[in-house]
Amino acid sequence: MNELIEIIGIIKSGRITRPEKINPFDEAIEPISHRFYNGLLNGEFTSELDAKEAIYGKLELGGTSGQEIRFKYNVLKKRLKERIFNVVLFPKEGKYPSFGYSGSFIFCYRNFIIGRMLLFFGAHVSGRRLMNKVLTRAQE
Repeated sequence: MNELIEIIGIIKSGRITRPEKINPFDEAIEPISHRFYNGLLNGEFTSELDAKEAIYGKLELGGTSGQEIRFKYNVLKKRLKERIFNVVLFPKEGKYPSFGYSGSFIFCYRNFIIGRMLLFFGAHVSGRRLMNKVLTRAQE
């Protein structure tokens, strides 16, 4: 959550152009990711529990529904972060190859540029994590 708050803080400060619409395809439906993005942008969520409850409703203690909600929330955070990276810096034209030399090169280049930008703008937690992923992938 701290990574997303850092990244969205950079967007909110105006250092990076703010994506007006994360899902530009359907105007009538406001997807969960858009609600989550707007909540983080406006400062409505102070903790992960607040965000989960606002998006998925009250959480039950334990049980399969609580585990499903935790899983869905983690997937939502990951996809929102990727979507912000793609919208702001690298619009995806098609599907990149995920394996082999070319896939690793594209992954490392893209994430290195994003990591440098995050570190430059002061998002040190998310920038360092991304740079660690690049280093690990480059060493493989």
